[in-house]
Amino acid sequence: HPRCPFYLRDTSNPRKGFALATSHRKIAFGSKVEVCILADIQVDDSYQRGIKGKHRTYAKNFNEAAMGLPILARRQDASLWVIDGLQRITAAIRAGIDRWRCSVVESSGPVYEAQLFKLLNKDRTALTAVEQFNAAYTAQVPSAMATKRAVERAGLHLPTGGHSSVKGTYIFEKSITCHGTIWKLTDTYGEENIVRALNLLKRTWPENKDALQATPVGALCTLIGSQGDKVDDDRFATQVGRKAVQAYLQAARSQVYTLQYGFMREVARQYNKRLARKNQLSNIRMNMDDERDETNDFAPSKKDEELAL
Repeated sequence: HPRCPFYLRDTSNPRKGFALATSHRKIAFGSKVEVCILADIQVDDSYQRGIKGKHRTYAKNFNEAAMGLPILARRQDASLWVIDGLQRITAAIRAGIDRWRCSVVESSGPVYEAQLFKLLNKDRTALTAVEQFNAAYTAQVPSAMATKRAVERAGLHLPTGGHSSVKGTYIFEKSITCHGTIWKLTDTYGEENIVRALNLLKRTWPENKDALQATPVGALCTLIGSQGDKVDDDRFATQVGRKAVQAYLQAARSQVYTLQYGFMREVARQYNKRLARKNQLSNIRMNMDDERDETNDFAPSKKDEELAL
């Protein structure tokens, strides 16, 4: 219906009908699907957002069926202008594709295109980390499957599918809900290191649900993944477990670092106590700089700090 808010009329030419703007990236009533030469498509900087770095990711794993149809505008001089799908078109060109099926709508110029661009983009919702993981696990992406397997091997649960979690809520007993964190760390350090870190987490703070939050999980997985050869699990569980996980979280919040990195530093400081007196040189170093500290022999690397962001 013309009064429907999802329809936008090109008032300069009533014969062109109405354009349907939806999150499905399609236009009806006045548009048609054509095979277009990508090199001929132009970009109007007056309303487009510009090319973003994410197009490189699209190009690396380009799948036309998953991308959807780009939406183009054909102006009165027969030139083609992109309304929706600039990143996808850029990725296609980068992937070596020269022609692509596009949805083309007749346009009177930039004003009409900008209005349509706004309607198409204002209500889009980005996928959450849980939704991304669920999709990857269902698609049998190796890193996602390894993540799920590692968590279950440690006797914990990683909700997937219809059991997606809500922040701060544990759907099952002993559930980990920081899907994005554990997925990224499994991909970086491998399944075995994650299993070891999660088992150590359970030994250190048994029956403490706060230990299964993103900060402790991320800190311990990073620590074991990057410096596992310097950590004695028995000593860690005994020495670090003397303080509740909430105490480490509180101390980490008072630091200038990210919460996860600050938590890792506090854990390392507790682990290192009295090691120098016993001449145990394989203690954990906490310095952010490369300079040696007399009582600490390990510092999380810059890569570890980036993972903690």
